[in-house]
Amino acid sequence: MSCPDGTAADQYGACIIVPLQSSCSSSTLGACNDATACGTLANGKWYNDACVASCPAGTVADQFGVCKPTCSSSNPSACTTLSACAAALSYWSNGACVPSCPDGTASDDAKVCVTSSPSCSLTNLGACTTQTTCKSMGGLWNTGVCVSSCPVGTVADYGKMACVAAAPACSSSTPSACTTSAACAAALSYWSNNACVSSCPVGTESDDAKVCVSTSLACPSADWSNVCCELSDIEFKNFMNAQLKLETPYTDIEFKNFMNAQLKLEPLCVK
Repeated sequence: MSCPDGTAADQYGACIIVPLQSSCSSSTLGACNDATACGTLANGKWYNDACVASCPAGTVADQFGVCKPTCSSSNPSACTTLSACAAALSYWSNGACVPSCPDGTASDDAKVCVTSSPSCSLTNLGACTTQTTCKSMGGLWNTGVCVSSCPVGTVADYGKMACVAAAPACSSSTPSACTTSAACAAALSYWSNNACVSSCPVGTESDDAKVCVSTSLACPSADWSNVCCELSDIEFKNFMNAQLKLETPYTDIEFKNFMNAQLKLEPLCVK
């Protein structure tokens, strides 16, 4: 709304008569030395403490004829509402229009600056929420979390940039992890058929280098006590079954009773 010459809008928007300065008129705007007198003239606009015929580019007259900066992307501070700010391709932050959201905030869909989550970066790998972003920052992906180094029990697979389960260490509790005869022996285990085992398989025994070799059955047949001492219980039974050429080999108990009766050993074979 504009008021007729000689009047000006008061704080309530009503046109009231304002005494003109003697020389201040539509044709002598330069003689108007205050915003109120300038604003009473139809063509008077107050700008930079002077009365002018029109507001310069980048400004617009308010209801009192005072030239104010125009709301625009180059002058967002002139935008006084969220909608005007958004239309000026700027951002609304704490009740003011700004050219960009302050640190720690990010724009939502309505161009309002809201507190933002920490961004994924080399110094903030925990904020990387996908394996792709984690890898792009040089991080290692470990069960859904981006880390700088793999935890105990895992090792880095740099091809995948991910943590994978570590192979068990060579030890007496995990002999299968020992890949050489020397390492197997050092782990107090036994080397059998190019693998490390906790004990030699049936039919084999350990030599001095802890390598499992075939057990010899070539015991003197005339010296039964020597056979008892050299062979395990099962090997001894098998050996004797072979020597006696039994069509149906004895069971453990039958064999024990038979040998007790035949050999009359006192004491019996004892390991």
